[in-house]
Amino acid sequence: MLAVVFLALAGGFGGSVAKDLSAGGFSDDQAESQQAARALEETFGTGASNFLLLVTAPAGVDQAQAPGTALTQRLAAEPGVANVVSYWSADRPEALRSRDSSQALVLARLTGSQDDSVNKAEELAKDYNGTFQGLKVQTGGEFAVYAEVGTTIERDVIRAESIAIPVTAVLLIVVFGSAIAASLPLLVGVLSILGTFLALSILNEFTEVSVYSVNLATSMGLGLGIDYSLFIVTRFREELRRGHPVPDAVRESLRTAGRTVLFSAITVGLSLGALLVFPLFFLKSFAYAGIFAVLFALIGALVVLPAALAALGERVNSLDLRRPVRHALRLRPPRVKELDEGFWHGIATNVMKRPLGIGTAVVLLLVLLGLPFRNAVFGLPDDRVLPAGNDVQAVMETLRDDFPGREAFALPVILDRATTDESYAIALSKVEGVGRVDAVSGRYIGGQRVAPGIPEFRSPTGAERLSVVP
Repeated sequence: MLAVVFLALAGGFGGSVAKDLSAGGFSDDQAESQQAARALEETFGTGASNFLLLVTAPAGVDQAQAPGTALTQRLAAEPGVANVVSYWSADRPEALRSRDSSQALVLARLTGSQDDSVNKAEELAKDYNGTFQGLKVQTGGEFAVYAEVGTTIERDVIRAESIAIPVTAVLLIVVFGSAIAASLPLLVGVLSILGTFLALSILNEFTEVSVYSVNLATSMGLGLGIDYSLFIVTRFREELRRGHPVPDAVRESLRTAGRTVLFSAITVGLSLGALLVFPLFFLKSFAYAGIFAVLFALIGALVVLPAALAALGERVNSLDLRRPVRHALRLRPPRVKELDEGFWHGIATNVMKRPLGIGTAVVLLLVLLGLPFRNAVFGLPDDRVLPAGNDVQAVMETLRDDFPGREAFALPVILDRATTDESYAIALSKVEGVGRVDAVSGRYIGGQRVAPGIPEFRSPTGAERLSVVP
């Protein structure tokens, strides 16, 4: 009864946890990049653009000066939005115009905390996606991506559970035969998932938790809950077949299979705990979700499940759904195998007879399967983690493909003190992957000065700012 009440409370308070979690967590506050971002805001009163509007003008952006300027002014007047600049307000730079001149950009910076900026991006998307004085407007940028990722994950979790749980239920019925026995592992799996959601929801009140941890909570909660329950339910049914009374069968199941479950949970929990040493709360969140999933799966398997088995007793084998099928097909019931027979028993026996040879073969197979991992390239998630056809993903793809400049992806570089020496900017412009460097002393492409500098990139305190466009 307590388990049922807990499931109801956990589902009610933690079921929608995905929409409350953060979509960021990929940077360390002590990293140089974060120090540069803070210096950019504190010293220069600006920062990297993290929100944008992609504007499409049917007659061309050069013919849309009035509505483009009005759109820019409207966005600049929004609370929590700063440093708004557009193709029309910045004297029509080529970098903010698409190659076919049909689209232009309005760049902005959302201020406040990351979660506040994500929420603001969601609000702006509702207000600006659509048309404005004959212009088609679409939202994009870093925080628009984060907002869309959170929404997508919440939707995908519901879809995954609606598919995984029924399919798993069918497989468990095939394995156990009994619908009652098959439902018990599912019960523990659902308890682990909802318990983890509730724990993450509470933890989110005290520290930042990544929305990506929800996927791990779902997969590990269901997987471990079912895995641990299979051990105990299978052993309980074996003890009943031996003729042991229900209390003794429960006790023996916990003494043997329960011990295996306990050590497995401790091992998995300690392994996931290693992620807590990383400074990125993105990685810490996986530890939170994984440890809670293990904990609730363990509680479900060693506390809730034995209580259910004790209450059910022999009825754990009732509702045999395979019997009507056998009767309809006129099949003989399968022979009940002795406890020391079966496919897996044969495999275990053969492995123990040839441990060295089979162990070597398995290790070689794992190495072979892992060889492609040598070419793995790691990166931070961006709009490309969104499904194809997503509106925000399409906007960011347009920026990469159709705009000659990549102003929305510019990287700031902060020098502690101003200098008249342009050698640093020249060297930076020669780095592979750098398209342009803007500095006080000039604009540089491939080591050559191609335009005058930007005086505003020098602060009154003597620091200097550079903008590196990829």
